[in-house]
Amino acid sequence: MKLHLATLKSAVVKYGPLYGTMPETALKAEIAKDEKNFTEEEISEVFEAIKPDDSNPGQSNTTATTSTQSTEGVLLISEEPEWVQKVIDSYNEAKASNNKLLESNEQVLSGIENFRTAANDLIKGISANGVKSEKGEVPKAILTFNPEAKYVATGPIKHPHDIEKLIKKGDNVTKLGEAFITDMLARGGVEEA
Repeated sequence: MKLHLATLKSAVVKYGPLYGTMPETALKAEIAKDEKNFTEEEISEVFEAIKPDDSNPGQSNTTATTSTQSTEGVLLISEEPEWVQKVIDSYNEAKASNNKLLESNEQVLSGIENFRTAANDLIKGISANGVKSEKGEVPKAILTFNPEAKYVATGPIKHPHDIEKLIKKGDNVTKLGEAFITDMLARGGVEEA
């Protein structure tokens, strides 16, 4: 049985340095202890792959073959391959892009908070000012709810309890409640009749 190329390469890297430091039987016994539980045939294949080539003294036998690929010697280089650097560069670019996105999101959240604060101030200002007369003054009578007064709509407005129902100008809205009338007084939607 032929070993998978990657398995054979990893075994050569692991057990190759032991060649020549111990007898053949001891080295094969070491290979047999491997967690991959090599068979006798696979142990022989690994041993043949790490054994020096007789035609090239000092070189390992790198012609062990699998059913579809040939094994070449494993060259250990301290430099990083080009593709590793590309992966690292790609990661760094993605990280920088994510940081820019995070900063942008923080700016959006800050803008929303500023808008919310300004909108609240604007709403408070509108509510406090209510409907102004032609002179720009707020009539006190309009802003104060009088439970004994009759209130009518100043124009078409939506009914507070039925949004499909429209209240027409001049309709009596007194029975719709103090909260609704107070709100509509501030907006100029109702007036005391």
